[in-house]
Amino acid sequence: MGIDMATTNAPFGLAPWGNILEAHMYCVVDPVASGGIYVGDLVEHGGTTLATPHFGQLVEAVMEAEGATGSLLGGVLECFDYKYDPVMYLAAAATGNGTIAGYVLVADDPLQQYIAQEDGLSGSLQIADMGIIVKMMTGTGNTTTGLSGMEIDGNGGTGTPAVHLIKPHPDDTISAAGAAGNYCRFVVELATSYRAGNRGAI
Repeated sequence: MGIDMATTNAPFGLAPWGNILEAHMYCVVDPVASGGIYVGDLVEHGGTTLATPHFGQLVEAVMEAEGATGSLLGGVLECFDYKYDPVMYLAAAATGNGTIAGYVLVADDPLQQYIAQEDGLSGSLQIADMGIIVKMMTGTGNTTTGLSGMEIDGNGGTGTPAVHLIKPHPDDTISAAGAAGNYCRFVVELATSYRAGNRGAI
């Protein structure tokens, strides 16, 4: 058994649970949108494909919270600047070559499972909630670790669907009463995925 993290608020967005089934590169347009993009952020199709100097045509990825018309892609594994040099995160308003601000490697297999922490703000998820679709709440990324500030909305499934709750993390104590202040991690899957036809570059 590992450490029970249900009493510790330490958001990290989406982290792959088990093997990474597949991952592809996507581009981020110049300049990076407000909030930036961090490792673990949930991104979705930005509605366009752009010519890049390193990978040819690439699908644009944007933060899920920006409400793009595309579908969910997955969780960010790594970030790169427009020169394809690795960076901890893509800062808000970061610029590149006038078209491309950077790249993100995304775990984008439709069957990929992740772990994510609930926010514990005004309520907590219970075992009866397993199987429902919940929102991912935005948060401020950590500029020291490069990790996402996204967390599961502990109030359940209202609003834009993002992830299915599969089960609690085996190390964490799930809330029995649904009280605020519980930060249990859960195994989740994407509620929708952008499938064949416009995948990124390997």
